[in-house]
Amino acid sequence: MTGGILTVDAPFTPRLAGLVPVLFIFAGLALDKTREQLSRAFGAKGRCYFAFVTAFTLLLIAYANGDAYFNRYIQQQMPMSGSTELARYIRSLGSAYRTYLLGAPHLYFGLSTIRFIAPGAEGVNVYNVADEVPIRREVEKEAAFILLPSHLDALPFIRHYYPNGILEAHRHFVSYKVSREEIRARQGLVGRYYRGENWQGEPQLIRTGSLVAAERSGSFPLSYPFSVIWEGTLFLPWYGYYTLGVDSSTQARLFLDGQLLVEGHAGNVEGGAILYAGPHAIEVWFVQRSADDRVALYWVLPGGRKEVVPRSLLFSDSEIHGLLGRYYLNGSEASTPFLKRLDPIIAFRKLEGPEPAFNVEWEGCIHIPQSGSYAFETYSWGTARVYLDGRLVVDGRHQGQDMRVSGSVELDQGDHDLRVQGEFWRGWRLLELRWAPPGKRFELVPSTVLIPPGVCWKPSKSGS
Repeated sequence: MTGGILTVDAPFTPRLAGLVPVLFIFAGLALDKTREQLSRAFGAKGRCYFAFVTAFTLLLIAYANGDAYFNRYIQQQMPMSGSTELARYIRSLGSAYRTYLLGAPHLYFGLSTIRFIAPGAEGVNVYNVADEVPIRREVEKEAAFILLPSHLDALPFIRHYYPNGILEAHRHFVSYKVSREEIRARQGLVGRYYRGENWQGEPQLIRTGSLVAAERSGSFPLSYPFSVIWEGTLFLPWYGYYTLGVDSSTQARLFLDGQLLVEGHAGNVEGGAILYAGPHAIEVWFVQRSADDRVALYWVLPGGRKEVVPRSLLFSDSEIHGLLGRYYLNGSEASTPFLKRLDPIIAFRKLEGPEPAFNVEWEGCIHIPQSGSYAFETYSWGTARVYLDGRLVVDGRHQGQDMRVSGSVELDQGDHDLRVQGEFWRGWRLLELRWAPPGKRFELVPSTVLIPPGVCWKPSKSGS
């Protein structure tokens, strides 16, 4: 019993510790009764025999328990539970790391074991991996992603953004450490600098992790005038009406999702639109003629105020991947969604939304790398359907139970229309989309093969 008390998760030991006095009381009563009977039968010799036998027995018990606990139990049977191992690992990381835990619905950062063993540790429960990756906050700490075996499918998505992380295997989980430098390098735009004012020719300088800002004289290698194009991805946190603009002292242009939004020669130029949440392609063109020139990219969020777009929401990605999701209230006759969002990957362990229920329809295209038979699978708590080129491939009609439903289809190499429908009720709002290409096992459909409808449905240059 004592060995169990020392190894079971610490916050729960009071229940076992409370039993220990009772066990000792009963054992003491039995020993006292034995001593009394031996004393009556044999007198002083009986008491001596009792003392010797009791001491010898206690020594044997102590040795046996010590060997069982310290040698066989600890070294061979590894009694430490998953939550204890996880808590000790988080504690070992120290204050230099922010922990991202992918453990729902089995392990959460607020679990009493973690709070007891690693008090004060900074961590985030990651229910939907695309909500936290790429990291969209100011870089202050290293990052440690902790994944339970049931979440290992999300690791390729994390490694896509942070390929230089350190992978460590533990008994109950794996960890993936990402340095501050790699997180910071991923944030910011790619800047291409050209001689002259026309953005023509080969770029003379390419910078990653750039802000939209004018260069000051000094160590900058290009002489005035020069032109620059900053490009990458802008992450919009909400669905709604945004105002985007450029404050510059010379010529500037702002493109969003490939379309010219604003253009001006000096001062503030801005434009507005209702935009879906998630990543958008962005380009800012600027001409700098002197060290006194200025330029800044700003926005006004829905219901917010004018401010410079933070670097933590700008990324160097040159391509946009994912499906456009339209979120509707269940039972509502209105055809207007309450949310539009580009979801890079369909991997939701806890999809947030209004009560009591809502449904989502994602659409776009999927790129098929080679012709053959492809199996698709939904893992969901409610009804989920998958359509390819208008054909129903997966029809998972159920509610209130996590189920895997699959279907197969022959597909040619190239892009195919993809539509995914999901219904989300009270309970575990779960939906994951997996596929098994020819000769492979099921895995999450990677973001890199998902194409937004605004990209894959664009007419060709010939107009066909």
